[in-house]
Amino acid sequence: MFNLFIAICHKQTNSLQEQLHQVESQLEGLKHLQKQLNSIDNFSTEVQKEVLSSMNMTKKLHYLRLKMLGWGLIVDFLLWGSLIYVIYHGASIWWFVLGLIFSLAISGELTYAYYQHSIYLCPHCQSEFVPSFRIWVGAAHTPNTRRLTCPNCHQKNFCVEEYR
Repeated sequence: MFNLFIAICHKQTNSLQEQLHQVESQLEGLKHLQKQLNSIDNFSTEVQKEVLSSMNMTKKLHYLRLKMLGWGLIVDFLLWGSLIYVIYHGASIWWFVLGLIFSLAISGELTYAYYQHSIYLCPHCQSEFVPSFRIWVGAAHTPNTRRLTCPNCHQKNFCVEEYR
């Protein structure tokens, strides 16, 4: 039993040492960035505006995703509610079909609306582009990127999603 506590303490010590190393590395990176920014005499207002605009677009994309989550809950309620209504009340199957049709219609509209508000940044050449809807729907993706082929440099990468 005593050896178990020693092993747990050793494991926790190693974990904390690793976390400390990561934080120190991040701190060094921030200090270096701060030093670089302090050495710039004229940080143009255009660059400042671009940074602020990018931050606002990130907030808008986050807000769009939250709205889609809310609509997704409504779609779930329609679909599952119609199914439960049919099962527990012995209602006609057409109630479920109607719920399914409305759920699919709302989901399709949400998907297209999200597509219309998305633009992608190529990590290779830094160009922005909008893929076709067909390519966009079928592309592999993460929460913030989509695997697309850039029309400018023709590289296939996970391109960063931005709000347009």
